[in-house]
Order: sequence, then structure tokens, then C-alpha cells
Amino acid sequence: MKKNKQYPLTPMATTDFKSVQLQSSSSCGCNSGCCDTSGDTAGEQTGNSSKANEMHITIDGKKIVVSDSSKNIVEIAKEARIGIPAPCFLNKHKYGCCNACVIEVNNEQLYACVTKPTDGMDIIFNRDDLKALRKERLLKYRENKENGIFQKCGCP
Repeated sequence: MKKNKQYPLTPMATTDFKSVQLQSSSSCGCNSGCCDTSGDTAGEQTGNSSKANEMHITIDGKKIVVSDSSKNIVEIAKEARIGIPAPCFLNKHKYGCCNACVIEVNNEQLYACVTKPTDGMDIIFNRDDLKALRKERLLKYRENKENGIFQKCGCP
């Protein structure tokens, strides 16, 4: 079996993301697998996207080119190997709503699962206060799930 050549990640890279190794499988630190990006193929470009439809966003300083504006920030981040925890989104709200995918855009807290990208968007994800909020919400979501209490989704 031929081994893939490894490339370093650089901003705005147009590299073959299948060969990029993930540093950590959980970016939220909960180790529950809610934001595991370890088996994903990311950043695959299709021949039918045009540069006119591309948007440029930034997540924690990492520049990302977005060609599909119908995707939400959780999906876009996942393709860029940034794991935003969103267990309720991944489970199609089978166990209620977690509100853990909180991000900040222009000093406003938003849910990444329902936020669509806009050109020039600067997203803050990896900050101590947001991590603490996420951890609290994930613990509450897990507790509610174990007790059969399913919070109605409040994501706008």
C-alpha cells in the first residue's frame, strides 16, 4: 500500500486534505466524541465550483474558503478539521437540543448548527469562556439524555 505524502496545514492551503493528519480527535476537550473529526475527508473540491461563489471566513484565525453557502458553520468547520461539538445536530435532535455549538461572531453568541457563512465572517470558537459554557451545556445535555429529559430545540 502506498503511503500518502504528508503536507503541513497553511492558511488558504489548497492541499489534499485526505493526507492531513488530525492532531486531536476532540477539540472541545470533553472526550465524548461529540466533535470527533478523525475519519472525515475534508476540503474536497469539486470541479463544478466557481471562484465567483467562494466566500472567505475565519475560524480562530484559520482562513477557510467556502464554496457551498448552504452548509452551516458546524459542517464547514468539520471539513476544515475543526470540531465544533454539536451532538444534537449530529443526532438530528433525537435527544433534544444541547446548545453546545456556541460560537461568537461580531461580539454576538450564535449557534453554529444554524449559522450560515457570510463573506468575511470572523468566528471565535476556541476561547476559555466559550469552552466553559460549552462544557456546562454538554454536561447538562448528557444528564438530561440519561434521565429521559429532552429539551426542545431553541436554536433559531
